[in-house]
Amino acid sequence: MRTPLVASLALVGITLASPSASAQNVLVFDGGQHGALLAQAQIDYPTTLTVATTADFVSKLTSGSWDMVVANMPSAVPALVWPPLATYISGGGKVALSFWDWDNSSSIGSPVLLSAFEVSNPQTITLTPGVTLFDSGTTTVFQGVTMPNTDWHSHYGDDGDTFTPTGTGIGVAHLGDPAKPTMVLGNQGRTLAMPVIEEAGNTWINSGQLQTLWHNVMDLVLTGGCQPVNSEWISRVGTPPNPDVFHPPTIQGPVIGQPFTPFVDHSVFHPSAILDVVSVCAFPLNVAGPDGTLLVDLSSQAIFQVQNAGQPFDLAVPIDCAFVGITVQMQVGSIAVADLKLTNALQVKIGTQ
Repeated sequence: MRTPLVASLALVGITLASPSASAQNVLVFDGGQHGALLAQAQIDYPTTLTVATTADFVSKLTSGSWDMVVANMPSAVPALVWPPLATYISGGGKVALSFWDWDNSSSIGSPVLLSAFEVSNPQTITLTPGVTLFDSGTTTVFQGVTMPNTDWHSHYGDDGDTFTPTGTGIGVAHLGDPAKPTMVLGNQGRTLAMPVIEEAGNTWINSGQLQTLWHNVMDLVLTGGCQPVNSEWISRVGTPPNPDVFHPPTIQGPVIGQPFTPFVDHSVFHPSAILDVVSVCAFPLNVAGPDGTLLVDLSSQAIFQVQNAGQPFDLAVPIDCAFVGITVQMQVGSIAVADLKLTNALQVKIGTQ
């Protein structure tokens, strides 16, 4: 069973939280010809993704319970979609929308879109080869994506708009003037207004970077636009030292919205162990005892989890910027019949990447 890894004010930030991003219910509409959004969403949310079409998008939007809605609408737009989408956003919903007629110059958009996404003063743009899209440097949405980008196809005439952000809106990308962004993160990170990303040229398409961008877009909206922080972990063996056998599977520490899966290597350590018990605590400790050195302060324990010996723990970090940068301590007690041995501890910092 997955146990949330969290932070509370009472324990220097450790508390119970929601499951990881992989459990999010996501509604996706992809009206583009490349299918990059749908392909990436199927990878990121293989069991919790619902795909909408022009015929059923509105009915699914209004009848389901969604943690996020992502729509790629370079041309096809479901009828009467904008009022219910605005209502969903006003109720706390998270939406990323790639769309062209933000200014309603073709009577396909709607004024309700502008207030819903915290943008104003839309001005039409056309993404043609040579037009340069710049990263505003305010988010991680272009991580792993070639920027600035000047490589565009010309499938459509109207490719979106530049905006003036309103409310909590911040510019994410622009065409040369940061004060007039063409991508805006609004509603304290819950919404992302985008141009027609389907105009992406071969630089993004052939390399798979268009899918990477959609992955980043979904992560950005789910995490509310957290400022980037690298996750970290270090091993503490203590004094006297415990065996250094408790580690994550990669060099990455815990990341919001993803499971953190450390495990104990029993190849040489306590091979007769039956169970591993991890304790996640707010504070470190160093107290020698008959079972090894206790390296976490159990009086600040937030959670614990039990697994069969050697199996990875499944600690879910919630999607919440409040947890970014928080450091916690965890240590495992490996149990055989009437025999407990302590491992090293992990000191981990929760990050966005």
